[in-house]
Amino acid sequence: RSIKNGEKISTFDPEIYPGGWSDLTSFLDQEFCLGTASRPYVNGGQNDSFTLRYRRSNSIADLKDFRSMFTRMVFNGSRFGQDNFCHVTGFPITKDYLYEEGRPFSFQFKNKAIIGYVPKRVGHAGITELRLDLIFSHHVPFDYFSVDDEAISSFPFQKKDFKKIVIADYQTYLAIFSIQPSLLSDFQGKISIDRVDDFLIISIYSYQGERLDFLKEMMSQTINGFAFLAESKKNFPELQDFKKYIDSIGVSPKLEKPFIHQIKFQLEDKAMIFRFDPLSERIIERTWNGEDQTVYHFEIEAPVGLNEMFLLHDLYTLK
Repeated sequence: RSIKNGEKISTFDPEIYPGGWSDLTSFLDQEFCLGTASRPYVNGGQNDSFTLRYRRSNSIADLKDFRSMFTRMVFNGSRFGQDNFCHVTGFPITKDYLYEEGRPFSFQFKNKAIIGYVPKRVGHAGITELRLDLIFSHHVPFDYFSVDDEAISSFPFQKKDFKKIVIADYQTYLAIFSIQPSLLSDFQGKISIDRVDDFLIISIYSYQGERLDFLKEMMSQTINGFAFLAESKKNFPELQDFKKYIDSIGVSPKLEKPFIHQIKFQLEDKAMIFRFDPLSERIIERTWNGEDQTVYHFEIEAPVGLNEMFLLHDLYTLK
């Protein structure tokens, strides 16, 4: 807590969150690196539960030579790059950082990830807007950017919903799949894409409209998020090859009453299945092709024959 004008105020949102373990997973390719945390750390106000970096040049000498991405869920019009009044804390926060107002849960298998967000329960009252932002650095345009196979070269862009976003940039391909977000009240859905300074923000809305109050329990039943795939040109030499591959990919969410969320990420004949309980913050299932992917210890995998400078044989066993 801190003191302002003689009054004690909380420096975080007042919700109490369950303790427990969080798995940190990273996948490193020559072109990109993808990392996730399976659940937030404490209140998660400044955590990045999903992070992506990839290069846009053979040598990195400037901000335009690489690109980054991270995520935030926000209430009531909070925006990256500006001062905001944070809904869940009840006080203003400067533009130095965008406070995380959601609880993200992640399952990553190598270059694939499922991200499921629920809003913080403390924000259940006085809601005028609830959305999930995917925030990219944008010092130069993408080589290719499409929404549901419609190439987009100018922003802002807006539509009611989407199934997939495809990005091609230097040697990297990205695919972002909607998990069909829960929509509050009679809201019909919205996705907007816009530039803010040197960033491009994809906003997936769960609500926008008149000020409404909801039960706390409704927040735990409200999900937003996406499934994510990163690939490189070494596996798909042409963009059309990658687009043809992802045409067979599907994402399906399901709510098991009262609070268990399941997200299935189907890739041809294999599937990632992610089940979690946001109320207790338990990860219930993480499987790839039917095999449990839970890890109870530090583990590192690398191709046999990888340069030994990367790994110490007395600490790790290569698989």
